[in-house]
Amino acid sequence: MELVKVEGFEHIYQIDRFEKEFTDIADGDIRYKKWLIRSLEMLESMGMAALKLENFEMVSKDDPKIYSIRYPHSKLNPRVLYIYVDRDGACLLTAFKESSKNRSSDYEHAINRARGRLKYVLD
Repeated sequence: MELVKVEGFEHIYQIDRFEKEFTDIADGDIRYKKWLIRSLEMLESMGMAALKLENFEMVSKDDPKIYSIRYPHSKLNPRVLYIYVDRDGACLLTAFKESSKNRSSDYEHAINRARGRLKYVLD
């Protein structure tokens, strides 16, 4: 796995598998790609202040803290897990669909996957 810069952004990076994961869960629906771009624009311009918005939240308090971008009230209910790097950057770690029936186990599995990928970010 490698860390790569997200095209069109100065301070947002992703694990190289992230884009395929996100495309797979979005099932080719362009509105989810547009949502992700809008969310990343907010994340890049606002930094940690984005956490005041409805669709950004902390999901793990252990260091390094993991955060989620969510698309509330959408059919697919996609989630993107990321960490903040440096003062104004972020790294996208994984994407998943949250099921209303298994919310805690969906998040737990995704957080574990994200933590496993942190070594590629923090080295």
